[in-house]
Amino acid sequence: MIYNIDIDYDIRKTNNARFMDQKVTPDVLSCISECIIEFLGDDITKCFTIKDIHDLNYSHKIVRDIFNKPDIESAPNEYDKFFSQPIKMLAYSGILLERKEKNRNIYKVYDFDILDKIASSDRKAYEFLTLYLEKVLKDSDIFYLFEDFFNNQDKTHFYNLKNQFIEFIKNNTPIKKEYEPKRIFTKILNPLSCKYKKLGTDGGHISNKIINFSDLLYNNINFRDINKNKNITRSDFKEHNNIQIDTNSYFDYMIQKAKKLVKKLHQYSEIHRF
Repeated sequence: MIYNIDIDYDIRKTNNARFMDQKVTPDVLSCISECIIEFLGDDITKCFTIKDIHDLNYSHKIVRDIFNKPDIESAPNEYDKFFSQPIKMLAYSGILLERKEKNRNIYKVYDFDILDKIASSDRKAYEFLTLYLEKVLKDSDIFYLFEDFFNNQDKTHFYNLKNQFIEFIKNNTPIKKEYEPKRIFTKILNPLSCKYKKLGTDGGHISNKIINFSDLLYNNINFRDINKNKNITRSDFKEHNNIQIDTNSYFDYMIQKAKKLVKKLHQYSEIHRF
């Protein structure tokens, strides 16, 4: 993925803590980007708010059917961060333009091509995130701390990285408590650990295995086990709770997403007389 490397993302200059956040995972970022494109329709110059994307029927369907959450209308506050954090990050990255109008943030797409690529698949969103995060860290002159941990995969270097990252965020952004930088830290370290095939973080500690792509997803590989005690097998969980865990909506959505990508790549059917 080609990405604009001319933007200065130095957190010491912007003092903006929303360059990355807890809900910004590859699959959430891809879906929110897709929702933005769905809202824009044929007019990619149209302005929008977070509420516009939040209230979109297409968004309701995704969070209910794909992310296994209750409907937005029944729990609207639960989804504020789900929509706002990826959009804020896209604004910091320069893909979206952001301006303040009275008490509302107004957004407009600046780089539709990159937004479209992110929306096309979780993998593309992941590729973007690793490029973007690495540049943020390099511009902010703290990437060397991550490199040090990647070269020295032990507890000492892990906690040194984690503690220095927390202090950096507290010293250069409005965030002054430790719990929020800790949450952001996971979402930064693990995508880069996955990229370089290294240990990352799990439960606030150094992970005991190399971070895989599935570890980064909001809908991770065990999405069928939501609300299941880890000591209970999936079959016992289903039997004792008298439920059927339906994954058809998820796979239908992924198939439709793949079809959209194929249509963009190929104007005509791949099966033809030539």
